[in-house]
Amino acid sequence: MGKRRNILFFTSSEYGQANVILAVAYELLALQQYEVHIASFEPLRQRVDGLNKLFPQDGIAVIFHSIVGQAALNALVAKDEFIGPYSPGVRGALNTYRVTLPAMADTWTEAEYMSSYQSCLDIVSSVEPNIIIADPLMSQGLEACNTLSRKHVILSPNTFLELLRKKQSLFS
Repeated sequence: MGKRRNILFFTSSEYGQANVILAVAYELLALQQYEVHIASFEPLRQRVDGLNKLFPQDGIAVIFHSIVGQAALNALVAKDEFIGPYSPGVRGALNTYRVTLPAMADTWTEAEYMSSYQSCLDIVSSVEPNIIIADPLMSQGLEACNTLSRKHVILSPNTFLELLRKKQSLFS
């Protein structure tokens, strides 16, 4: 049997974003034909360990790579600023657009972001994956893929509508 293909996943550690990555990693692990790597922030490690416990100990396990820095949710909480949730309706939506979305776009300081980005570059270099599958909100991982000109696929729990809004202007 030849060398197993390496698959690297970059994902946020938050449940909503990580679930789809963990589901696909589970299916690939069940095949026992691939070397599966998941790179994320430390809070996801426990869930990856739980995934590995679902398979025989003598089989292939998912390899977890911890990205340096705080997970997005932890970084937002550390700012100690109220960013929501707001009440439903027009006023709540306006507050979300005015306060929550800008805070999420500015989750990390420049130094924190660059540290995580460098960590992603290091992970790609050490794993040498055949393909990278990335959560679209894991911008440090996506930037590492682009910097290193690595093939990657976007895997998201969201629909194309949410993803394409970033690419297409309102009146185009």
